[in-house]
Amino acid sequence: MMPPRTSDSSNRRSMRPSCLSGHHVPEYKLWVDADGIQHSRCRHCGCELRRLPAIRRWYRSGPMG
Repeated sequence: MMPPRTSDSSNRRSMRPSCLSGHHVPEYKLWVDADGIQHSRCRHCGCELRRLPAIRRWYRSGPMG
C-alpha cells in the first residue's frame, strides 16, 4: 500500500522529455513493502515507481493513461 500523496497534481512540474520516453527519476524518499519492493515517485512528473530487489531498475506502476 502506497502512502498518500502530499501535493496535488496541479503543483507538479510539466513532464520532461525523459519522462515522456519512459526514463523517470525517483525521489530521494522511498519506502519498502513486506516483499522487499521499493516504492517511490518520479521527481519530474509524479508517477508511481517501483523497483524489485533482484532487478534494481525502476518501473512505472499504478494507473496508466
